[in-house]
Amino acid sequence: MVQFSGYFHRSEAILLGLMLYAFWFPIEMRINWLWLLGTVPIFILVRCLIHKRLFTRFPLDMLFIILIGLMLFNLRAAPYHRDAWILGRPLFGMALCVFAVEHIRQYANSRAWLVVTMLLVLLVGGLALFSSQWNTKSDQLRFIIDALPRVTGFPGAETGFNANEIAGALTWLVPFSAGAALAAANSKHRWMNLLLRLGFGAGFVMSFMALFLGQSRFGLLGVLIALAALTPAVFRRWRWRSVAWAALLALGILEILIIHNVFSPAKLTTQIERDEDSLSARLEIWNSALEIVRDYPLQVSG
Repeated sequence: MVQFSGYFHRSEAILLGLMLYAFWFPIEMRINWLWLLGTVPIFILVRCLIHKRLFTRFPLDMLFIILIGLMLFNLRAAPYHRDAWILGRPLFGMALCVFAVEHIRQYANSRAWLVVTMLLVLLVGGLALFSSQWNTKSDQLRFIIDALPRVTGFPGAETGFNANEIAGALTWLVPFSAGAALAAANSKHRWMNLLLRLGFGAGFVMSFMALFLGQSRFGLLGVLIALAALTPAVFRRWRWRSVAWAALLALGILEILIIHNVFSPAKLTTQIERDEDSLSARLEIWNSALEIVRDYPLQVSG
């Protein structure tokens, strides 16, 4: 049974690796691989037979179940868009998370997943920094952007990645990579710890630089708040805490200066005016959505 359990676990890893590759591509190519998700319940049932559990409990499991329920309700209630393929990537992400928890429980070792996460941070940070489609919000930082190497031609994103969209991923990865890079050393695995520190450190630098250059206002605000809250957990001495908070405060002041167009010619539209126009359009969209909900509450079309 132990040997079969090992084969089963490796088979699930291979399948998820194939799905990870397939789900990278845009929907025109990804839709042909969505059937792979149908094998996930089979693995869950086999796991139940081997280990007498559907999955290992972890802090996010109930939230995942609630999210699945909301997605199915939304799919049923949506009058114009009922294509089930839109659930593909969220469901795959949940399956990957469940597998990671099972792997850590079975082998009592999280280092492999830390390395995988480190590589993910480096990949996303590198793509964001060297392959983003920079927009007018970044004009004041154009002298930095123009000095960066440019890498494009990825399937589905031949001209690069939208800076605002990739900022959504960076807001999660930047605080995590900062915490991982500054975590206390593990004396039993010094070389692994050094690798993780250097890798997460490089990922943090690239990711934060890309986020700052992209000038996603709410993304930057969230990251600065998260880093400020994280500081006491990673720095024990008040001296280093003060230095970290001072650096974050300086970045906040720099961002305020950029918002007020301090570093650009006066003829350019100020960031405040641009943000006001953007916010006004968003408020109109949100207000229209609320009016639809009020007029048709929980209406499920036939």
